Amino acid sequence: MKLLEEFYDLSEAEEIANKLENKGILTFISSKRSLHQPMRLGGTLTVGLWIVLNNQYSDAVSLLKDKKHIVTSALSPEEITTLKEQSKSATFSTFNNFIAYSILVICLILGGVYFAAK
Repeated sequence: MKLLEEFYDLSEAEEIANKLENKGILTFISSKRSLHQPMRLGGTLTVGLWIVLNNQYSDAVSLLKDKKHIVTSALSPEEITTLKEQSKSATFSTFNNFIAYSILVICLILGGVYFAAK
């Protein structure tokens, strides 16, 4: 995964991401949710437009410089959809594991405190 560019304007990043994905280049926009948050709460001023597959980075750069560039590493729309769905489920699974382990650790700590106090 390589950072293509950072944007102050989310809609500009989304527009370029859509153009790239229409040509078969898988993208990801980071910091969407924190863009409008105050800085003191972890907000950010920019969003990042990432090229997910490293082998597509040079095609993305070339395509932005030359609209007539022919993408050599294009994915089909179905492949892009599949990869995005797999990414979402992997992220959700990782988050669920984190929550489960956190609850387990909290229970162990509370149990240790309880038995130590007896």
